[in-house]
Amino acid sequence: MKEAAEEERRSDQDNQLLEIRESITALRDDQIAREEAMKAQRAAERTEEAAEKQKVAEDAAKLLDVAKRAREEAETRAEEDAKGKEEAEKKAEAAAAPKAEEKKLPIAFEDAVGRKFMFPWHISCTWKGMEELVNQAFLHIDLLGPRVRDGF
Repeated sequence: MKEAAEEERRSDQDNQLLEIRESITALRDDQIAREEAMKAQRAAERTEEAAEKQKVAEDAAKLLDVAKRAREEAETRAEEDAKGKEEAEKKAEAAAAPKAEEKKLPIAFEDAVGRKFMFPWHISCTWKGMEELVNQAFLHIDLLGPRVRDGF
């Protein structure tokens, strides 16, 4: 009987060892499956990140292209505006410059003392030019000269 009990105990121990080994194997398999799932998830995340980076790069390239086109259009408009401005300035100069047959007559000026002056039109047509001519006319008069220069 002792032998049978001993053998039964050993058989129970062997069964327990087999169950423990099977549990360990199952745990290892589960661990390996979890690690593989994590690796697959990381790979999927990297793929998503790469796709997102690619999309961002494409969007940036589109924006850069749009910015280049806008810059080119702005430069073209600026050149056209500059040409138009130059043409307008030339037309204004041509209109403002007296032609040989359109020369204006001089301005007759009589001062407070009764002296008469003939001021050339091209100088006296502006306020500053007229002011200089009047100051020159009163330059050598002792009493009135300083008052005219001071604006009285």
